Amino acid sequence: MTARTSGGASRLRARVVRAGLVVVVLASLGSTACIGRRRPEVPTAAAWREWPVTLDRARRLAAGGAYARADSLLAGFEHSWTTSPEAEESRYWRALLMLDPSNTQASTADAIAMIDRYLATAPAGARRGELELLRRTATLLQALRGEAQASKTAQEADAKARAEELQKLREELARTQAELERVRKRVIRRTP
Repeated sequence: MTARTSGGASRLRARVVRAGLVVVVLASLGSTACIGRRRPEVPTAAAWREWPVTLDRARRLAAGGAYARADSLLAGFEHSWTTSPEAEESRYWRALLMLDPSNTQASTADAIAMIDRYLATAPAGARRGELELLRRTATLLQALRGEAQASKTAQEADAKARAEELQKLREELARTQAELERVRKRVIRRTP
């Protein structure tokens, strides 16, 4: 080998080593820059992990009669994970808890509105068939409650009318008794 050839090879090696060092340094800078940053999690994976705990807690709250707190918990989950399948499930459970007969903190109209919201936002949702059935049932329940309320109102009106009529009869009886008493006193005064 000539001096010229060996010098060219050593320069080439030096360039390769420098380039390699630059690559290693840049790679290490890139990896240390990533250490401080947290890789964003896939939202649905986090929602999937959080959902069972949230649902269990909501069920326990509802079982204890704290329906408003259970609904608030499920609504918060739904707000945090709006695009996840678990958010759809949250709307489903909110509607179910609203329909619970023990729940005095929500109305049937609230439940129907929640079901309609689910059906509008999840046209191919997994619970669509069940919720359509629940909606029809809730609508029937609302109509029956309306009829029961109308019947109760009619009964109260009848009872009020009877009470008013009874009061009029008592007043008339009192007037008649007073008149009889006056007549009796007149008769007693006239008789010797």
